[in-house]
Amino acid sequence: MSSEESSGGGGGGGYGHRAAVPQQQLLDRKRLTSGLDSSGGASGVRSGGGGGGSGAGEMGGLTPEFRVKFHKIMGQLETEIEKEIRRQHCQFVTRLLGHTDGVWGLSAFPRRNLVASCSADGTARVWLCNDRDSCCLIEYRGHAGSVNSVRFHPSSDILLTASGDTAAHLIRLPSHDLPASASASVGGSEPCKVISEPALVLSGHHTAPVIGADFISGCEVVTGSWDRVCPMALWSAETGKLIRIYEGHEDIITGVACHPGRRLALTSSKDGYFGLWDLNMGEPVDLHLHRAHSGAVTCAAFAGPERIVSGGSDRMLRLWDMRKLSTALTTIRLDAAVNRLAVHPYYPSIAALPLDNRHVQLCHLGGSGGGGGGGGGGIGTSIGVASSTSVNVSAGGSGGSGSGGGVGNLLAPAGVGASIGGGGGGQSSAANVGVAGA
Repeated sequence: MSSEESSGGGGGGGYGHRAAVPQQQLLDRKRLTSGLDSSGGASGVRSGGGGGGSGAGEMGGLTPEFRVKFHKIMGQLETEIEKEIRRQHCQFVTRLLGHTDGVWGLSAFPRRNLVASCSADGTARVWLCNDRDSCCLIEYRGHAGSVNSVRFHPSSDILLTASGDTAAHLIRLPSHDLPASASASVGGSEPCKVISEPALVLSGHHTAPVIGADFISGCEVVTGSWDRVCPMALWSAETGKLIRIYEGHEDIITGVACHPGRRLALTSSKDGYFGLWDLNMGEPVDLHLHRAHSGAVTCAAFAGPERIVSGGSDRMLRLWDMRKLSTALTTIRLDAAVNRLAVHPYYPSIAALPLDNRHVQLCHLGGSGGGGGGGGGGIGTSIGVASSTSVNVSAGGSGGSGSGGGVGNLLAPAGVGASIGGGGGGQSSAANVGVAGA
């Protein structure tokens, strides 16, 4: 069992304490089937004076045909339990209003119930989103172009943005304007605080839009750009100085993500490959380029300590083991191209996919699952997203699809996934953000 599965990411455990009864049923099923397989009979079932006898007329002696039928029935039961989990935990929460153009990225700070969004309107916003209050706390207006990516620092009140103006900005968020904890309340009647100046600017080397940026080790930043000369760069988050430039893809980068616990970066590209980069300072650069999709790799993310999940324009979602990239662990066929993806931070076997057909699909990456995903087994929960200038915070279900482009991005904080209205191919006037409970 992989480390992420042992911590609750595999099987039905990815839904935490809210699915306690289904989890126990799945556990009982595993115990029962393991007893059948290991003993050749039903351990704990007594027939006459002995346990698990081998005679044809004894209850302990199970034929191979019976065991096959038993596994089939229990597999169907597990699928029904997963469907019930999905039905129980999908509901609309709230709608956040503010952006005036397409929303391209989201980030979450679960410990404070904060969500950050970035938009083609040139702004980034920080929202409070809980059961009592849903409002904009901070608006950042320091960029001169579309804001394509946004990230919270893992432990500090710092926001990282990447923009079409060829720069990335580090913004220090005023602590007195943020809730101290997830249970804190902030009055929604107060106006949104506007910040216009960044604490640090990372610029001077990219000559094309910066499509993504992420923190690595807390004190450094990795940026990805459409620039062919400087496609990926490593920066100091303390001084803003460039540390190193990385090259390797044959086409433009579509996204960048960093491993939460190791000095690894992951890039996706239109060349059909994702790149796994070791950012330790050795020479030559340790780079693994892997052909992942028949078309562009639109997004890629780390799904736990040793796994990678990638989505492409070929309508495929694939799960990979970093230690053996030759064959995908799971392949899920989707109804549309994947625009972005988000992996649950605490249960990395759960991923949410904003698709190019204006829907979000929640997938279980463990392998055995049913539903609309098809292919290698994914939970097929689908959420319709309308096109408007609002932020729709919901918790799953199946809403009606609206007019406009596909869903642009999505995040998954603690028990929450968020979808953003935005078109495929980078063209849309939608400004939706939808948050969905997983």
